[in-house]
Amino acid sequence: YTLRLLVENTLQVFISLVETPCWPCLSVEDDFVWGEDLLNSPFMGQAAPLFSLQLRMDESGAFYSTTPESFAEVLLKLFDEALTQTHQIRQVHPLLLSNLRFPPDLCLSSVGLLAEEVCNVRNRFLLAYEKACIPLRAYAKEFDVHVNLYSLIISDYIKNYEIDSKTAAEVKEDISLHHRLKRSLEETLPNLIFIGPFYVQIDHLRVFLINKRQEIINKLLDLFSARMKQSIEDLLQEYKNVMVKLAVKPESIEHIFEIRDWMETIPMSVKSLEETCKRYLLEYDVLDHFWYALGNEDFENKWEAIGWPLRIYQQVDVADKFLKEEEERYYKLQLNDEFTLNDRIDTLTTQVVSMSGYRDVSKTHEYAQEIRKVWKAMKEAQEFGQLLNQRQKMFGAQVVPFDNLTKLIKEFEPYKNLWITASDWLRSHEMWMDNLIVNVDAETVEGTVTDMYKMMVRLIRVFADIEAVQNVAVDVRNQIDDFKPMIPLLPSLRNPGMRQRHWEKLSEETGKRKTGVDLAWTPTTTFSDMLSLGIEAHAEDIKNVAKMATKEYTIEQTLEKILADWEENCLDIQPYKNTGTYIMKISEEQQMLDDHIVLTQQLSFSPFKGPFEEKIDQWEDKLRITADVIEEWMDVQK
Repeated sequence: YTLRLLVENTLQVFISLVETPCWPCLSVEDDFVWGEDLLNSPFMGQAAPLFSLQLRMDESGAFYSTTPESFAEVLLKLFDEALTQTHQIRQVHPLLLSNLRFPPDLCLSSVGLLAEEVCNVRNRFLLAYEKACIPLRAYAKEFDVHVNLYSLIISDYIKNYEIDSKTAAEVKEDISLHHRLKRSLEETLPNLIFIGPFYVQIDHLRVFLINKRQEIINKLLDLFSARMKQSIEDLLQEYKNVMVKLAVKPESIEHIFEIRDWMETIPMSVKSLEETCKRYLLEYDVLDHFWYALGNEDFENKWEAIGWPLRIYQQVDVADKFLKEEEERYYKLQLNDEFTLNDRIDTLTTQVVSMSGYRDVSKTHEYAQEIRKVWKAMKEAQEFGQLLNQRQKMFGAQVVPFDNLTKLIKEFEPYKNLWITASDWLRSHEMWMDNLIVNVDAETVEGTVTDMYKMMVRLIRVFADIEAVQNVAVDVRNQIDDFKPMIPLLPSLRNPGMRQRHWEKLSEETGKRKTGVDLAWTPTTTFSDMLSLGIEAHAEDIKNVAKMATKEYTIEQTLEKILADWEENCLDIQPYKNTGTYIMKISEEQQMLDDHIVLTQQLSFSPFKGPFEEKIDQWEDKLRITADVIEEWMDVQK
C-alpha cells in the first residue's frame, strides 16, 4: 500500500510539473495563427519552461533544433518506463525470512499501467503538449517571410543590381529600404521567447538575418562607391585630355589654327564637364547620407575634379601666348618657303627649256625617264605653291599665286606626253612582239594602242610650228599605223580554244592558196615569230579558224561540265521499312538528267561537233539509258 500511495502521489507531482507550463496553451485551436507580434508571448505560464529550443532556418522555412512533437513522445516513454520499474520492486519478506520459501518473482504491488488514474495523467500531459506544439509551430511559421533573405546569394544579387544601372536616387531609396528592413528585424525579432513549456532561443537566427541585411547595405554602398569612383576618374581623364591637347606643340601654321578653333570650344566643353561634376557631387551625397567612409584616393579625386576648370583656364592663357609666338615663327618660315619655291621654279624653267630641245628618237627612254622626274618635281612644286597660297590667307597676307609655275606646267605638258607616250609605245611594242604569245594580254592591246594613237595625232597638231618635234610624233604615229592591222590577229592567236588540229587546219587552208605557212605551235612561240611567217596575209583565215575553235571550245567546256556534274553524283538508295527491299529517292537528279539530255541533243545538232561527235553520242546514249532505268524503277516502286 505504501508503494502504491507513493506512486499515486508521484503521479500528481509529475503531472503538475509537466502540465502546469502548458496551461496557457490548453485553449489553443488547431488553426491558431501567431500574428505579427513576435516579441511578446501570450503563452507564458506561472511555471518556468521545462525545455530549451533553438529556432533555425533553411531554404524551406523555419524549424526548431528539436522536433516539438518529440517531447510528448519522450515524456510518454519516460512515464511508462518509470511505472514499469515500480512493478519490479521486490518484497522484503524473502530477505528477512530466509528459511521460508517464496515465489521468485514476488514484487510489491504498484499502480497498474492501465489504471484509471494513470491513464488520466497520461492523457492529460499528452493533450497538454499537443496543444503546446500548436503555438510553437505557429510562431515558427511567422519566420517564413524571412526565407528569401536567408536564401539570398548576395554576390548574385549585387551582380544583377549592377546590371540594372539604377540612378543615384534609386540606389539611395533601395539602401534606405534595406536599412528600414534591418531596423524592422532588430525591433521585431527577440533574442528569446517563452511559449508554454518551451524556452525558444532566436538570437543566432536574429543576428544572422540582421548581419545579412547589413552586408547587403555594405555591398550596395561599395558598388555605388566604385561606380562613382569610375565616373570621377573618367571625368578627370576628360580634363586631362584637354590639358594634354593644350600642351601640344603645333607642327604647322594649319595646326595652329586647328588648335585655336578647338580652343574656342573649350569654355563650352568645360562647362559641360562642370555640370557633370556637380551632378556627381550630388550623387556623392548618397554615400554621405549613409555615413560611408570614402577611401583617400576617392576623396582626393572628388576634390581634384572641383579644381580642374580653373587649371584648364589658366593653361588656355599659357597656350594662347605660346601659339602667338609660334605663329610669328611660322610666318618667317613662310617667307623663306616662298623664296625657296621661286628658286625651284627658276631651276625647273631652265630644265624645261633644255628638254624642249630633245630631238633624238634613239634616246626616247632616257628622255622619258628625265621628263618623269621633272614632271613629278613640277607637280610637287605646284602642290607646295597651293599650300603656300592657303597659308598666305591664314597669315592675312596678300595672296600671290605662282602663275609662272602654272604656265610652265601647261607649256611643258605636250613634251611630257610626247616622250613618255613614245617610250611607252616602244616598250609595249617590244613586249607584244618578243614576249611569249601565251603571256600577251590580247584584250588590252587594242585599247592601249588606240589611246597612244589619239595622243600622237593630238601632239602632231600641237607641234605644228615645231617641225623637228612634230616629226617625232609623226614617226610614232606611223609605227602605230603599221602595227594596227596586226592587232586583230592577237585575240585569234591567243584563243583558249585553239588546239593542234586548228593549227593544222590553218596550215592546210593557207596551203590551198599556194602560200602555205607552217604554223607549228609551241609554248615558246612569239608574235614576232608568227609575223615572220607572213600570217598577216592570212588574217581572214586565222579569224575563221579561231571562230571555229571558239565554237568547239564551248562544246568542249559543256561536255566537261556534264562529266563533272555526274562524276560525284550518287543516287539515294534507302531500305524500305523492314521488307528487305530498297527504294530510290530522286528529285534534283531527275531535273539535271532531263536538262543534260536536252543539252546533248542540242550539241549533236551543232555544225562544230566534229571532234566531239563520238563523245556526244556516247553520253546521249548513257543519259537516255539512265533515264529509262530510273523511269522503270520508279514505276516498280509505285
